[in-house]
Amino acid sequence: MSFLDMLKEYKQSDNTTLHEVLLGISTSEKTIHIFFEGKTDESFYKNSIKKYYKNYAYKTYKSGNKKSCYYFCEQLHARKNEKNIFVFFVDKDLDDIIPIT
Repeated sequence: MSFLDMLKEYKQSDNTTLHEVLLGISTSEKTIHIFFEGKTDESFYKNSIKKYYKNYAYKTYKSGNKKSCYYFCEQLHARKNEKNIFVFFVDKDLDDIIPIT
């Protein structure tokens, strides 16, 4: 594995995304941090949230899978406050067909 490949892999890791989120936590602006499993989920869920929370800024993150989304939820649960709201979306996909808990 080349050094460039290693950098690309680290850029896509959960720890890198978590660090990005922690840097994006605002102390002055109301922000909703939204986590999705994949790219296509954002268009569906974000528009629904915007209807109800119009005075908030939005930051979106793609977790890649359920396990990562649950990891972010565990890590960020204690960081929520009146200025920062964290929302996590996971869906069932093929879980009924493939036995995944």
